[in-house]
Amino acid sequence: MLSDKNHLEKTNIISKHKNTFYILMNEKMEFEGIIIMMWNEETVWQNNLRKLTFVIEEETDREFKWSIAVDVFGDKVDMMKDYKKGDKVKVGLNFRAREYNGRWFNGVSARRIDKANWATAESAPSAPADDDLPF
Repeated sequence: MLSDKNHLEKTNIISKHKNTFYILMNEKMEFEGIIIMMWNEETVWQNNLRKLTFVIEEETDREFKWSIAVDVFGDKVDMMKDYKKGDKVKVGLNFRAREYNGRWFNGVSARRIDKANWATAESAPSAPADDDLPF
């Protein structure tokens, strides 16, 4: 709730444009996972803004995994050329909501993307067999 004083201390409204609110949270809003889908670059809106959408799925043994579709805009589209389906990534997220014809739509965009450096059971180094430690 935006009227809560503690919430306002943690939240900065960085832009209010027409019926769109962009909220940047001071707390970490990140998602780590594997890129499972990438669409081709497209041009959107009247100002010919470049956009690319990709989907990240968490890496887990659970039957039902969390996934999220993320958009990148403008110059960030170029940095996505370094990534492909199957890459493990850590993405900093921005959320936005906008009203269009009386309906509200949510959007998720990447403010930053990095290669994830978390190890899986397959890639973790195994302990040496001859352990010459005295304990």
